[in-house]
Amino acid sequence: MYLTIKEQKLLLEIDVNGNQISLISYSILGGKKELNLKTSEIIELDHFKGFVVKYKNSFGKKTETFQINAEPWNNIYGQIKILKLAVQELEKRNS
Repeated sequence: MYLTIKEQKLLLEIDVNGNQISLISYSILGGKKELNLKTSEIIELDHFKGFVVKYKNSFGKKTETFQINAEPWNNIYGQIKILKLAVQELEKRNS
């Protein structure tokens, strides 16, 4: 049960500001946390058992999984769409 509670992170907000991305989440044990990334650090975005973000950092590749049942859910899905479009735009520029 501890591992289930420990790993549950609710996605509260996604803020895309140019090249900077901020993912704000909440967990019972960790409280409110903010993950700050650059668009170029994101490797993959996926919906599999929640919202999955794979990114590279100084320690290598890391995966974060967030649950999407925070209110208002419509706002979260709109923010995810904006994030996906920002990552796709960067991939087009780098191609």
